[in-house]
Amino acid sequence: MNEYLTITLTGRPPVRIKTSEWTSVAEAREKMFQGQYEHDAGRIANWKLIVLRKVHATEDKVIVYGVYTYSTRWQGERDFEVRGGELMQTAETAGIVQAIQRVGRDLEERVGERAYAPDIFLRLVHECIADLPAEEV
Repeated sequence: MNEYLTITLTGRPPVRIKTSEWTSVAEAREKMFQGQYEHDAGRIANWKLIVLRKVHATEDKVIVYGVYTYSTRWQGERDFEVRGGELMQTAETAGIVQAIQRVGRDLEERVGERAYAPDIFLRLVHECIADLPAEEV
């Protein structure tokens, strides 16, 4: 695993994090490919939404980000990638849920009709929220 990870954010410069200082809180992923085996696939699409949290004595930060990648071997088609996310200065659950919804909606809109399978980010939003730590009531 890499010591550092650069994450593309929406509407601001990317951030570079030290992976050992951040933990995955929730995620949702999907992968599709054309063909029987992935290694022979003519097209491969990957979607992911991830929530990372940094807990430190002086800071409690959260990054919600997503990535869509599409690779193709088809003549006349090009590989395609969309990235985006948000850096939050708090780990309040309601804010994280809203950030997951915003990031998923933004990525779904930016992928648009170039998506290998449309509306997957909308489903992944719900799966990522469901993967958050359960609240005790």
